[in-house]
Amino acid sequence: MMTPEAPAVSDTCPACTHEARFHDVIAKRFCLATTAGGFQRGCVCTGLPKTPTGKEKS
Repeated sequence: MMTPEAPAVSDTCPACTHEARFHDVIAKRFCLATTAGGFQRGCVCTGLPKTPTGKEKS
């Protein structure tokens, strides 16, 4: 059985189409599980970069 690999830093996430670099640890695991399980579900990542203070840019 093959284990799915995390997308490279500059790649688009196959589960949610956000850039992989905007995923935190939880979002990476969620999207990997979504892809591995063949699920069609929402996303837990913001899809937005964070500022140096940790707030999301809009």
